[in-house]
Amino acid sequence: LINSIEKKARLYFDWRKSCTLELPDGDPAKEALYKNFKKYLKSAIKLAKSSYYTNKFEKFKGNSKKTWEVINELRGKVDVKSKDDFVIDGQRVTCRRIIANKYCQYFTSLASNLNEQVLSSSNVPVKPLGSFVQFMSKSVEGSIYLEDTDPNEIVEVIQDFKNGKASDIPIVVITRTLR
Repeated sequence: LINSIEKKARLYFDWRKSCTLELPDGDPAKEALYKNFKKYLKSAIKLAKSSYYTNKFEKFKGNSKKTWEVINELRGKVDVKSKDDFVIDGQRVTCRRIIANKYCQYFTSLASNLNEQVLSSSNVPVKPLGSFVQFMSKSVEGSIYLEDTDPNEIVEVIQDFKNGKASDIPIVVITRTLR
């Protein structure tokens, strides 16, 4: 399969290389060869995947826990284990809160650190920007406008909600409650 994937990439490259101003879609023969091989490879991958999971289900036939692990793997619900500890400032840290705060601190200071490096290494004068507040428009205090609503508007909004776990209440019950 790996060799076939590499061959598909080569065929695609050859086909795209044949695109010119005269032939914007490239050589039709190379395009047909690439598309046919792509179709063949797709079915081969599908067959290999099917065979792989069939063997896994056969292997764990009597073990319901392992069977569900395979089902969740198929659904893409595999738990990703995060690293338990990190080395921060030369010390091994296991506390998740400290790790999260250090990540936040690193990424929030990244831009200013890069700016300092650029300013210190170049001789180009750069005028520093002021606070973000100077770019904001003046707010009008003491001014807010709320438009009246009616039960029909609320029912329309609720009907636009997508069905989910919290939509067990029928719309009839909601409309009776609103009236």
